[in-house]
Amino acid sequence: MEEGDKEMVQFGKKLENAKDSMFTYVLYAGVPSTNNDVENSVRKCVMHRNVRRQMKSQKGMRRLSVFLTCFGTWRIRGLHPFTELAKYI
Repeated sequence: MEEGDKEMVQFGKKLENAKDSMFTYVLYAGVPSTNNDVENSVRKCVMHRNVRRQMKSQKGMRRLSVFLTCFGTWRIRGLHPFTELAKYI
């Protein structure tokens, strides 16, 4: 089998694996067709990580990631972050 054929077979397998979730946005109202919101939220986390160089340990970075994820999720859901955070303190 030639290299181009192998790549096409791999691509076909990826499509086969994704077929059940690839067009979810067509079947369900309110599901976005892109993941731009997710990409933007990840970008914000990366910017925070780069700016806050004091988070040098994996543990510190993990805590920051969880914290930013919670705040981002609450923002998307229209919840007040400090009210939500108070539930866990």
